[in-house]
Amino acid sequence: MGIQLNPDLSFCELDGRLVFLDIERDRYFSLSEELERGFRRYLETHNPHDPTVARLIAHKILQQGPSTDSSNPLVPLEAPEWSAVEAGHARKDCSIRMVTDVFRVVLMARHRLRTRTLGEIAMALGRSRTHGETPGSTAPGDEVLLLAASFNAIRPYVPIEMRCLIDSLALMRFLQAHGHDAQLVIGVACDPFSAHAWVQRGRCVLNDTLGNAESHVPIRVI
Repeated sequence: MGIQLNPDLSFCELDGRLVFLDIERDRYFSLSEELERGFRRYLETHNPHDPTVARLIAHKILQQGPSTDSSNPLVPLEAPEWSAVEAGHARKDCSIRMVTDVFRVVLMARHRLRTRTLGEIAMALGRSRTHGETPGSTAPGDEVLLLAASFNAIRPYVPIEMRCLIDSLALMRFLQAHGHDAQLVIGVACDPFSAHAWVQRGRCVLNDTLGNAESHVPIRVI
């Protein structure tokens, strides 16, 4: 048995401090300076006898389990370079079928966020992932850009307040329903603290501006 990071947690460095996301409890938090120093020390040394390790386990930051890499489980993510929203797409499909699909996935996303934890939603997205696609490194093709443009054009007419996480979850489901995949990225920023979500395919942000994505540090990629 070894010691590993609690699988519900991911973290990033923001303004010199570590910020954690607990997807099972849907919360962001940071550690005391003493615990953070101990956590950083453990990441460097993997010394289970470090005096801070027992406290990190008690706080459910670390846990005993199979001997695996205890570093941040952040899925590889290409740095975004362009935005499909800003580039625009000449073609959009606003047919009745597409409008119905967008309404359905937005309603489902809002319902799931009200009734499930982010961890449960992440697991469901993983089970639905399209086999054979590598959304983290593959640039969006014309069909993905058409689908994203259609979703972005129709979404403002759905009578549900636009929120980044609802909309990003809905776009993920919309793409998967049409046989494609992408990455849902959750990022954080400081001064003041804020969290944001967007959908990315390769180096392309599908449902937001490049500036918004670049101003947030990724803390979880689904």
